[in-house]
Amino acid sequence: MKFEVIADETSIMALEPLVQALLAESRFAKAAYSRDKFLKIAKKAAADSARHGFLVAYQNDVPVGFVYCGIGEPLIGTGLLVTNVHVLFVCKRVRSSLLGGKVANGLLNGILHWNKARNGEEVLIHLTSGIRPQDTHRFLKRRRFDVVGGSYANRDMDIGARAI
Repeated sequence: MKFEVIADETSIMALEPLVQALLAESRFAKAAYSRDKFLKIAKKAAADSARHGFLVAYQNDVPVGFVYCGIGEPLIGTGLLVTNVHVLFVCKRVRSSLLGGKVANGLLNGILHWNKARNGEEVLIHLTSGIRPQDTHRFLKRRRFDVVGGSYANRDMDIGARAI
C-alpha cells in the first residue's frame, strides 16, 4: 500500500475510473458522469493545492481509494480554519476485503495530517453518497469523530401532502 497527496491535474484525472465507480455505487447513480465537472475540480485543486487536497491510496500503483477535501474558514466566520472532506471512498473490491480497513485508516490519517499541516483546527466529514452509512458511522466513531449534525434527503417533492 502506498498513500500520497497528489496535486497535479494529470494525476488527479488518473482517478477518473475510481470517481466513476463512486458515482455508480452511490445514491446518485442515476446521474450521468461528467468528465467536464471532474476536470474543473482537478484544475481547481491543482491550481491551489494549499486549499484543496486529493489523497490517494494505491495498491500495486493502482488507485483503490481517495479523499477529496478543502480547507477554509466557516461560511460566516473568520479566524478559524476547518477542513471539509467531501469524498472519502474505498473501492468495493478493497472495501470488502481485510485490506479495506487499512486503506480507510490510511486515508483518514492522511486527512488529519493534511489538516494539521495547514493549521486547521477541525475536520468535518460530509459523506452523502449513501454507500454503507452505518459502517462509515461506526468507523468514524471508533476514530473519535463526533456526530455534529446530519444529512437529510427528500426525493418526494409533493409539498402539498406535508404537514407544516
